[in-house]
Amino acid sequence: MSLLTRLRDHLKPPRALRPGLHAYERRDGAGSRVRLHLRVEPDGRGLLVINAARVLHLNQTAVEYARLILEGVPEARAVRAIRRRYRVDVATAQADYRRLLEQI
Repeated sequence: MSLLTRLRDHLKPPRALRPGLHAYERRDGAGSRVRLHLRVEPDGRGLLVINAARVLHLNQTAVEYARLILEGVPEARAVRAIRRRYRVDVATAQADYRRLLEQI
């Protein structure tokens, strides 16, 4: 990959979230299957439904964190994406990422 391509990819903003319902499946710490549904509203806010039993009301930033977590994006890349989009410091971005990860 050329230096120009890497630089362009680094400067490109993270992709926008599509409004709608996005379904995911993952394993919890005990190995049990967890079904998650992330509903993204046109204004960027959303709901995260966990096993049809827990609902998290999310602001736009939390919706973006949720998508990154559910799509398996490594923490370092997720934090970098949020920092670029919202211009927050590393400590804040990491703390917010980890707080939502614990709730999921």
